[in-house]
Amino acid sequence: MKHTGEPVVLTVNGKAEIVVQDAQCDQKLLDGLERLEAIARIKQGW
Repeated sequence: MKHTGEPVVLTVNGKAEIVVQDAQCDQKLLDGLERLEAIARIKQGW
């Protein structure tokens, strides 16, 4: 995970149960979501 930056999916009985990712990737995801929400508010005329 540290080398590739890719999240790790942990399974239970063959089904995805938990996704583990590093803090930097998590922050990038949250930042991207925040930007998309801001764009949506602008488009709605906030």
